[in-house]
Amino acid sequence: MRPETSWSIDPFGYSSTMPYLLSSSGVSGGLVLQRVHYAWKQYLGEHALLDLIWIQDFDEKSEIPLRIQHGRSYSVTSSCGPYYKVCPEFDFNYLGGNTSRINFSNLRKKAEVISFFYIYLYLTLNPLHPKIFS
Repeated sequence: MRPETSWSIDPFGYSSTMPYLLSSSGVSGGLVLQRVHYAWKQYLGEHALLDLIWIQDFDEKSEIPLRIQHGRSYSVTSSCGPYYKVCPEFDFNYLGGNTSRINFSNLRKKAEVISFFYIYLYLTLNPLHPKIFS
């Protein structure tokens, strides 16, 4: 078994060598980053550029798909979707109020709600699939 996708919650300290290292190790499905500077996230989000191709400076063959998650923090409320009022409905440990249970009768509607937000955010019809540019 070989990993295809890399995920980093806190990529501080990464350099332009990262695409080269990931490509060389066989990661081809992409890299997902959670925390980057707020100003970058805001700019990229406003321009629908949260999905990028990260090209290594000295070896253009080692490019890798990159998805920058839109949230401000690590919490579900901040990272599950672009509309923060929707997020607590999918956070089963939410302490700030009532969450509605997900069951067979509302599963489809809940999935459509969260999928719509991700489709809008990432401009893709396949927003929940981990292979970024499949």
